[in-house]
Amino acid sequence: MDTPKLTWNNHKQVNYLRWYDKAGGEHKNYGDTPEDVLVRKGKLMAKLGMQAREPKSKKTTETKKRFTSVRKAYDKYIASFDDDSSYDGRIAALKPLIEKLGEEDIKKIKVDQLQSVVDNRPTPSTRASCYTFTKAFIRWLWKHDVLRDDISKNLEKPEYTPAVSDDDQKFIEERTDLMSKILNWLAEEDCPFHDDYNRVSCSVMGLRASELGGLCWEEIDERTHAVEIKWQITDDGKNIKNRTKSGFSRFFVIPNPYWEGSARTLAHFGLRPSLWR
Repeated sequence: MDTPKLTWNNHKQVNYLRWYDKAGGEHKNYGDTPEDVLVRKGKLMAKLGMQAREPKSKKTTETKKRFTSVRKAYDKYIASFDDDSSYDGRIAALKPLIEKLGEEDIKKIKVDQLQSVVDNRPTPSTRASCYTFTKAFIRWLWKHDVLRDDISKNLEKPEYTPAVSDDDQKFIEERTDLMSKILNWLAEEDCPFHDDYNRVSCSVMGLRASELGGLCWEEIDERTHAVEIKWQITDDGKNIKNRTKSGFSRFFVIPNPYWEGSARTLAHFGLRPSLWR
């Protein structure tokens, strides 16, 4: 019988199960409880008409995916990115890690060794970059069964706040003022682009399409005009909690002058009560 294991996903402890179908395909299921995981597995199997089989032996899997050094694991990791906008930044950020720990056995790496590499970077920005990509590297190794545990969750995140220059601040203020004028103009019924108000309003609110699709009325406080984003709708139409891009819920407040129009916008997109979930 399958036994889900406790692991980390999106900064949250969840139950996790990896299983294989008869054709050798690998599948993963997550859930808040072991029962949730098994139910989700059963639904997926029924939907795809699959039959489970026993997973490959641990020895076979580890032999196939074993890397003897951090450098070899790094080469495999970099090769997995065929076309990535952060490719050069990823290589630069991981260079100190390879220089210091490149010949170490990948399976014996400790979190304090990784932390030492991150902390020894010369500037706050390089420490932040090294932390981000080191964490991504370790999580990739864990997801590909090279590491038994995801030790990246124990890395301490360095404090770093990007500086906003005067020019940037001026641009932000100008953009805010411009968007305010555009919304006021679109709100006028005789505006030739009046029907585009809903689309532009959601763009100004910074809502992703999947977040807008998962938004419900109970997450909108009509008294404070605050909106909490904590759900997103997946491609298969399911709403999943705490699956925003960052993995955490976030708030934004709709300014009073635009509350009425924004409420119409959200109603236009068919927000449903919580029972919809």
